[in-house]
Amino acid sequence: MEQVSKLTEEQRKQAIDWLANDNYDISTVAQHFGLNREELAKEIRTV
Repeated sequence: MEQVSKLTEEQRKQAIDWLANDNYDISTVAQHFGLNREELAKEIRTV
């Protein structure tokens, strides 16, 4: 069963950028997109 993404590709790239380059906490980024940490972690692992 294919996972439906909760983020657009642009949102996913933004989240990764914030985490990697701006050192935001994953909880802060997740909250911005209306997700919890586990959901965001799954989203950024999805290609």
